[in-house]
Amino acid sequence: MYIEQAFKVLHDWWRYILGVLLAFVGIGIFSMPHAMAIAMKQMAGEIDAEKMQDVNYLMGLFEPNLNLVFLLLPFAGGLLALILAARLIHKQKLTSLT
Repeated sequence: MYIEQAFKVLHDWWRYILGVLLAFVGIGIFSMPHAMAIAMKQMAGEIDAEKMQDVNYLMGLFEPNLNLVFLLLPFAGGLLALILAARLIHKQKLTSLT
């Protein structure tokens, strides 16, 4: 029953590659707010340039809740991109994925 439903949607091999590439683009786009916030703090002179490689130092620049949002945004972007890929590339409804 479930295997038969897979053949009702578009399932060419290139569509899967395009979907994965779209997911990586979504992750990259949603990673930019954290990079921009760090860049703004660096331009303001609040960051020691020698400590830019230290992850603990970078995580201490913002309050913990804001860091959590910055770290979860790429996952949300990847999920959104995968949903868009299933919807637009594979012509599949969201309810058919579950």
